[in-house]
Amino acid sequence: MASFQASLSPKWLNIDDGNRVAVIDDMLESAVFAKLSLAMIASPFKNWRIDDPNKQTSSGSIPCDYLQIDLDVGDFRKHPSFPMFHAAASIYLGRDDLFLDRVFCNALQFGDAVYTHKDYISGHPGVTVMMFLNQTWDPNWGGEIVFFNKDFDARACVNPKAGRVVIFSNAINHRPGMPTRNSPEIRVTLNVRFSHAE
Repeated sequence: MASFQASLSPKWLNIDDGNRVAVIDDMLESAVFAKLSLAMIASPFKNWRIDDPNKQTSSGSIPCDYLQIDLDVGDFRKHPSFPMFHAAASIYLGRDDLFLDRVFCNALQFGDAVYTHKDYISGHPGVTVMMFLNQTWDPNWGGEIVFFNKDFDARACVNPKAGRVVIFSNAINHRPGMPTRNSPEIRVTLNVRFSHAE
């Protein structure tokens, strides 16, 4: 574990009351990232929808709607990138007794409906390690993830970059950004969620 942690140097962004977001660029070797990126972007995404009226406050009756695919947790533990994702979560939390809770990819395109939310992780404290999977991304294409404090003021914004990892607690409100109309790409992220005991 220590050999992985030694190679990771996060940039820390403060949100509020001790909540912070970590950003790590180039966490994976380029060949490992390229294979992971190609495999995930070519995956058979399915439409994912939440018809939850609690998430439809300011946007009327539009449901949360975008493409998603769940990955097998057991298979992901065997993937060569798993130790780095675990190390990143361990650095963020300052502990390594973590349980891999869920692994999935989101694919956002212009016009999708997204909402500010906190990540649910089995009802336990936890962390999301999110990696931007697009190998090319122009800043004019949007897709930034925005993090909010407890008063719902935006406190940090992280733009997509190939292989960039964003790590955040499930206590932090955030909103994924969809691509702009001029983006020729869908915005694809790999989301790896870890939980731990109290």
